[in-house]
Amino acid sequence: MEELNDFAKRAFYLAVGAASQIAEEVEKNLNELGSQAQEFFQDPQRVLDDLIERGEAEVNGANIPRRDEPSARLKRQLYNLVLGDMELADRLLASVRERYPNQSEDWYWEKVIRDLERDRRN
Repeated sequence: MEELNDFAKRAFYLAVGAASQIAEEVEKNLNELGSQAQEFFQDPQRVLDDLIERGEAEVNGANIPRRDEPSARLKRQLYNLVLGDMELADRLLASVRERYPNQSEDWYWEKVIRDLERDRRN
C-alpha cells in the first residue's frame, strides 16, 4: 500500500512540475509576442522589411541567415534584454567577437543573449 501511495505522490508531483514548466514556457512565449507587437508599433516598416526578407529567403530555399546579419528574432531579443541600449549591445557583441573569433554573427548574438539571461538568473 505504501508503494502505491508513493507512486501516486510522485505522479502528482510529476504532473504539477510538468504543468509549471508548460505555464512558464507559455508565459515566455506570450512575453516575446508582446515584445514583437510593441516593436512592430514602434517601427513597423523595419519589422515588415525583416518579414519580407525572411519570406524571400524561404521561397528561394536560402533560409540560412546571412553571416554578416543576425536574424530579426535575435535582434529583438537582445534589444529587449538591454532595454533598448544598443551601445551596450554593441560593446557586448564586440567583446564576444574578440574573445571567440571566426563564429557566425548569429552565434555572437546568441552568446550575448545567453550570457545576459544567465546573469539575470544569478
